Amino acid sequence: MNKYVTRARNIIRHMAVHTAGNPLLSFFSRAFYYTALKFFVRYCAKYPEIKSVYLRNSFTDKAWVPGLSDIDATVVIRNGLSAEQEFCFLKAFWLGYKKLKSAFPVLDIPEVLSAEDLDLWARFKTIGHEAEKWKLVYGSGTGGNINTGNNHHLKESRLIYAVQIYLNYFTEYFFKQSAKTGPAPFEAQRAGCKILRYTDSGRNSHNTLFQKQAAREDKYIFFNRVLKALNNSILDMRKNAALPAIAPASDETEAIISNAANPRKIFVVMGDAPGAAAISSAIKAHALALNIRDFRVYFVTRVIFDYIINFYDPFQYIEFLQKKKIIYGKDPLPGTEVPAINAFIERAAEETVSIFTHSRSMRVVLSSPLKSFCLSRFYEYLKAYSEADLFFKNKTADSRAKETLREYAGLFLPYRQDVENFTHRTGVNAKEASNKECFLLLRRLSEKIRKLARKNYAP
Repeated sequence: MNKYVTRARNIIRHMAVHTAGNPLLSFFSRAFYYTALKFFVRYCAKYPEIKSVYLRNSFTDKAWVPGLSDIDATVVIRNGLSAEQEFCFLKAFWLGYKKLKSAFPVLDIPEVLSAEDLDLWARFKTIGHEAEKWKLVYGSGTGGNINTGNNHHLKESRLIYAVQIYLNYFTEYFFKQSAKTGPAPFEAQRAGCKILRYTDSGRNSHNTLFQKQAAREDKYIFFNRVLKALNNSILDMRKNAALPAIAPASDETEAIISNAANPRKIFVVMGDAPGAAAISSAIKAHALALNIRDFRVYFVTRVIFDYIINFYDPFQYIEFLQKKKIIYGKDPLPGTEVPAINAFIERAAEETVSIFTHSRSMRVVLSSPLKSFCLSRFYEYLKAYSEADLFFKNKTADSRAKETLREYAGLFLPYRQDVENFTHRTGVNAKEASNKECFLLLRRLSEKIRKLARKNYAP
């Protein structure tokens, strides 16, 4: 979406939040949301390819507050569409949706899935695990019959999702604001409140409760609260699962670590209970790096760092092991257990199943493939899998698990040349052809991933 739509959405959010206490103005804010939903459902009903539309996340809760939530939806298309039919539908759908979102910025970009992918996708993705809480607003669907796995797996997925938000969104939004005092930026508040909700140990608290507190407190206190929630949630998981133990940590900065594979990505590893003052000092000490473009500095506790490289993304453990660079302090890796091979398999499944929705996304169908799914993405997958394979080659590990890891890596090999061809093509019709070729390639890849995932993760 362009910057004008983003700006309009933020203006509407701020107006909605600040008028929430006024019954009359709050009524008009809510009416705008319900009107947007009505037009979206009516728009989806135009397409016979769409089987059902679900609402998800906070908008399904009666306690939702305008401005704090977007309208999140999952669109399920019918089985049996040919590749040509599906691409034509998706192109028309996304072109029309762009116009609709320009009129109603509170609409978030929906996930698009086929009916046959829905139950499998729900077994790995956090928003899929919550499918039984979705609200059907159009068509017919399975609703609560979707297989979302067991409660322990759901809790793991919620924690993984919280870490993902922290690494990919919260830190970026938080450091956009140059002011030294006051509340965190609005987008950082929203991302941080999602983290608090997904680490809330099943109490199902709504973002609204967290947001009201976040809007009043100092940003470093809020940062500390988010970090503490992640830290405690990981410790809670360790009590109930066979996760490796970690070395004890102090309250001060223990290490600053990077790796040669991605030198602009820096982890500042702190103690397990740093406090707002320590966080403020650490952030101010790294202010220069935070202002350099493309530099990403992540402030984490020792517990969170160990969880990231041991469970959230064990492929990073291999990168750090091979190419680490200790900028300050003591190397934290010797105190970290080697990730289990099943952690690699789970991560591989989580990543590859994302292609079900990615292949049908607006970015693939309408944007340049160079931006949506370029060759480097394939190289990243292959590099990660091959390094993991070498890592376990001389170690005792389950042979079936290693075979599964190789199978996932092998999915991408046949398509490397195809991707090179359509990402380097030029000419008047290059973009149109490339979009379609990119979609068809990912569709074929999705079919292979579906078969492999069903074989290894049968309900």
